[in-house]
This record gives sequence, C-alpha cells and structure tokens, in this order.
Amino acid sequence: MSKINMEIQISKQRKEKIKSCFEELTGLNPNNNEDIYIFGYGSILWNPFFEYFLKETGKIVGYERRFCIKSTIVRGTPEIPGLLLALVEKKESVTVGEIFKVNKEGLMNYLMWEMSTGCYLAKWLKVQRSIKKQCYAVTLLAREDHHQYEGTLTSEETAQRICRAEGTRGTCLEYFTNTVEQLEKVKVKDSALEKIKDQLLSICYQ
Repeated sequence: MSKINMEIQISKQRKEKIKSCFEELTGLNPNNNEDIYIFGYGSILWNPFFEYFLKETGKIVGYERRFCIKSTIVRGTPEIPGLLLALVEKKESVTVGEIFKVNKEGLMNYLMWEMSTGCYLAKWLKVQRSIKKQCYAVTLLAREDHHQYEGTLTSEETAQRICRAEGTRGTCLEYFTNTVEQLEKVKVKDSALEKIKDQLLSICYQ
C-alpha cells in the first residue's frame, strides 16, 4: 500500500481539530465489536494510503458522489483549480464504493490527510455490505459551508475543470479516470460520473 507525502501543511490548530474528531469517532463507534471501517468512494478506491485488513464492496443510501470540492494543490492550482469528490446528502440516492477495515492508526492517517483543509465532515454512516450484512463506516461528507465547496456546477462545467487542472498529485483527469476504472472493476456504473465522462470525451479529445 502506498504512502502519501504530506504536501499540504497542516497547522497546529487543524491537527488538534483532527485529533478531536478522531477521539470523538472512536469514542462513539456504533459497531458492536468496535471494528473500524472507512467507506471509500473516490481516490482511495485505487490509492489507499493506509494499512487495511479487509476490503469489500458496500453501498450507502441517501448520499450522492459528486465532484464538488475545489482543489488548488493536489489536483489543481489557484489559477486553474481542479475538483475532488465528496458525498453530498441527496434523498433516495445510492453510492456504491468499498469499505476498508483499519486499526486506529490507519483511521488517524486517513483523517490527517483527507481533513487537512477542513472541507470534509467525518461521520459514521450505515453501509450495506450484503443482503443480510451491514456495518457502520467513517465516511467523508462535503462541508457545504466551506469555501472549497462548489456543489452547483453542471456536468459540462465539471468536465471543463477536470480536463484542464493539474496539481502536485497529477492531473484531475487522471483522478477521474482512475476512479471510474476502479468502479468498473467492481461492476459499478455511476450515472453522474458517466455523464461527466461523455462530456470529457467531447471536451478533452475533440
């Protein structure tokens, strides 16, 4: 499993907030056996940077996967910002991803990286693992009051941003392509991503 260099400098105040979030999450673990799971729906599907002991497909009801977080470092720049994925609450939507069973160290590493700018909110959400099997997993939701949130973009506007942006971790198009390809490997088609994909074909490859 790959390790991530911390390209984003985390302030002491932000680190303390993340540690407090970690303590709250682990203190309120709703799983009966206190197992810790992370629900992945974006880049960690193809680049998990923490140690995990189990991985399997799962789905969350009532939330939609959306490119709605502005990236000016890892997948874009201030001049040409990219977009990152987040989950946004939407009634009757279903998001299929993968759950990763981790230990406390794995969860802390995950939170330190993903919550470094404060644009995500971490919550325990119920995940359906199979017909008769479910668990709760730590899931990152978009903070709609954060300055990085851009949740009103059309699929065409989203594709324009994805096509052009590049940051310290590579292009936004690579981020998009890797996510879609990983979902296809577990036989998942996300209709919103497919719509963006169609737009990208006409914008990036015309």
